[in-house]
Amino acid sequence: QVEGFDTRGRWEDAGRYNLARAWELQRVDDEAAKIYEQIGGPQEAGHALRARWLRERGRTEATPDAPTPDPAPPTGDTDEGAQESN
Repeated sequence: QVEGFDTRGRWEDAGRYNLARAWELQRVDDEAAKIYEQIGGPQEAGHALRARWLRERGRTEATPDAPTPDPAPPTGDTDEGAQESN
């Protein structure tokens, strides 16, 4: 618990950020977005962008007809033209 030794609130934003990341990794995007929006400081604009992205991700995943993006771009390694040797 940070509250016991952080009497000036220096670590408050860092604690909120870590909590938001934990919610994000558990795919609880709305809760993570709420916490990101509460964090001030120099990274406030970045946290606002991340909150917006999480809300958009939540809406996209909630839409059953949304296209699913490819997990990775093609690497160019294909089996076309490969010959089987016996």
